[in-house]
Amino acid sequence: MKDIKYKAWDNVENKMYYVGEEDDILFTLNDGYIEAEKIIGYKDEYPLEAETEKLEHLQYLQYTNLDDTNGNKIYEKDLAYYTLRSKGKTLLTVVVYDSRKGHYLYCPVDLYKINAGHGSYTGFDHHLGGIIEVVGSLYEKSELLEVE
Repeated sequence: MKDIKYKAWDNVENKMYYVGEEDDILFTLNDGYIEAEKIIGYKDEYPLEAETEKLEHLQYLQYTNLDDTNGNKIYEKDLAYYTLRSKGKTLLTVVVYDSRKGHYLYCPVDLYKINAGHGSYTGFDHHLGGIIEVVGSLYEKSELLEVE
């Protein structure tokens, strides 16, 4: 069975949240989209009546149902080093969903920069047998995009 999991990048706090695992953030699913509210206090010290603030700026990243070589969960927009075993060459890639192919790919950073936002990517399929090591999300490790 497919695990439906998300993490959310907060570009105001520069912090990653894991949906359902945060003590001070309430995540709810409403009409097919995720809503997030940060708990900023409680009314009359009664925990069921929380004062909240909507977090409408979060960027949601879906779990791909794939794990890297080290057992780390792979999410959309993660940066991962991908080594194709047959070539022995390692590339920095971005995990993207290719809407035309209907599955996730590891898109080399240079190609991601060219194709970003178009929904169709050139990249490597997970089943090609590469060695994959997640190094963080595109948002957490954006400096790696400048280096390549």
